[in-house]
Amino acid sequence: MEADWVFLSLGILVGLIGLLLRGVAISSIGVKARTVDQTVGNLTQNGLYRWCRNPLYVSNIIIWSGVFCAFANWPLWCLAIAYFVLQYWCIVLWEESILLAEKQQFYIQYMNRTPRWFSFALPEQVWGSISFLKVLRYERSTLISFIIVYATIFSGFFR
Repeated sequence: MEADWVFLSLGILVGLIGLLLRGVAISSIGVKARTVDQTVGNLTQNGLYRWCRNPLYVSNIIIWSGVFCAFANWPLWCLAIAYFVLQYWCIVLWEESILLAEKQQFYIQYMNRTPRWFSFALPEQVWGSISFLKVLRYERSTLISFIIVYATIFSGFFR
């Protein structure tokens, strides 16, 4: 039972790191992160988007890594992470095809200086100007889901 508490604690920590990174990314991109149409607005290049072209997807994978770590079921964790990586990889390829068609040279320049997933060399200013109240307003459904998932996992420890 002690090991279960360790994995639950580690899962919560990893999930919170993912939530923090998602909040920082949302503070840069704003409400347009919730759109699912094919129209392309301005390309966000500040905050975490200076370091990674897809920080929302990276943070989602980190959040889900935490959730499945809390279950302490490594085959499930491996399967889930592989699923989310594949899912986001396909989404990114689709989004990039749209951006290349509409933004052309401008997006190619962005691709050349910013890695698709992550880099270990951080630019000088990653965090930018963060409004956590705005982030909470945009991301309340993510936060509520996070709380519900971990409350459900946590409730299983008292049976």
